[in-house]
Amino acid sequence: MSGGSPSDPARPAPSPSPAESQTADKAALRALFLERRRQRPAEEQQAAAVALAERVLALPDVAAASTVAAYRSLAGEPGTQPLLDRLLNRGISVLVPVLRPDASLHWRRHPASCGAGLHSNSEPVISATDDVPLATVDAVICPGVAGDAFGNRLGRGGGSYDRALSGLSPTVLPCLLLYDAEVLDVVPVEPHDQPVQLIVTPTRTIRCSARQSKRPPAPDS
Repeated sequence: MSGGSPSDPARPAPSPSPAESQTADKAALRALFLERRRQRPAEEQQAAAVALAERVLALPDVAAASTVAAYRSLAGEPGTQPLLDRLLNRGISVLVPVLRPDASLHWRRHPASCGAGLHSNSEPVISATDDVPLATVDAVICPGVAGDAFGNRLGRGGGSYDRALSGLSPTVLPCLLLYDAEVLDVVPVEPHDQPVQLIVTPTRTIRCSARQSKRPPAPDS
């Protein structure tokens, strides 16, 4: 008698596709490192923010820049306030991102770049006329949760920075800020993920290899 019956053994569940496996791996890593950030002492975060600012400002592309895209760090992230202050004190124009409802990033000038004062809390009204093209910058300082020396970056899962980086000119330097322990041997990647050229931690500046390289390069001192 052909056909299945209630006594037939159940078929095994299909194995996840490579893309599904990568997504699951990324979600697990993201959860792990975000939890570690929540547990990081405030004093350690503050010291890391100062060290990161010094390392980023020592990069030739940043030292010679007229405009840099950066971001205001969230709680637990490698802090960016010392970096923003020092960029602005040097007369470098700073763009910061605005997250739109469609998860795209638009860029506007930091209030202090518009004459509002270095420590002003004022926020310009968000409108299309405030947007500044990312193509005008010399470097993009990116947030992330983890990365590897191939330049692969693990973000928060929304894809906003991947879309922003995908349209960059090869002359623009994308740089990822991380804590030391967040630089891994390999970060899972998907086709839409965009690499960075540099990873900066409080103690290291890592010049990343091309996306298809066989092995990570040695870190700089």
